[in-house]
Amino acid sequence: MKNKNLYLRYIPMSFAAALILFFAAKNALYPAEGQQTELWYLIFKTIPTLVTLAVQILLIAANRYSFLLGGLNSILYGVVYFIEGVPFSAAFAFLVSLPIQIYSFFHWKNNTKSGQVSLRWMSTKGRIITVAATVGMWAICYFWLSRYMVMKIPMCDTITFALGVIVTVLSARRYIESQYLSFISSCVSLVMWIVLTLQNPSNINYAIIGAYNLYCIGQTAVNWTLLYVKDKKAKAAEEKITTQ
Repeated sequence: MKNKNLYLRYIPMSFAAALILFFAAKNALYPAEGQQTELWYLIFKTIPTLVTLAVQILLIAANRYSFLLGGLNSILYGVVYFIEGVPFSAAFAFLVSLPIQIYSFFHWKNNTKSGQVSLRWMSTKGRIITVAATVGMWAICYFWLSRYMVMKIPMCDTITFALGVIVTVLSARRYIESQYLSFISSCVSLVMWIVLTLQNPSNINYAIIGAYNLYCIGQTAVNWTLLYVKDKKAKAAEEKITTQ
């Protein structure tokens, strides 16, 4: 089982890395007609996608520097997102991802289970509030704030921002729904980068890393659900023993 888990983690990661390097080289040597990108920028925008994979390796090894590297990588992502015309994705990288990664680095503990909140499902009331908060935040971003920004795909960009903020809050509280919302957000993000890739082929590495992130989040959603079921069964067994 351990070897199977390693394969599920490292094979997709290696495949993503190979594709990223292949298309980076292809776009540098054989740029699409009318879509030539400066070499320095092509290298710059490729770096964060590869660093993302390095961060995943450190996370698997439970290395606290994964958060520091992830935080620094958020800065690179933010710059690229801003240049590529997805400012809300840039805002999320700078205002949400970066602070959380840095905070996690300084408050990291070897014993990750210490004080950990149990996985749980939200109540019906909580789900209604979550939907209302997500829609409200998206509406503010899309109908108001986007007026003052230069955006290529405002619908997708604002949806991923709103969902990203909600997912961050719910993940901190260990709500299982956070991973399913994150999966939806990743699907929207992937669609956004596919469209941006059709406009500019040099963006294909962001579509690749988006597909990889979607795979990882899907795994996490399944794992969280299975862990919840396992924990619930264990608690039921304990209660049965104590009542006997």
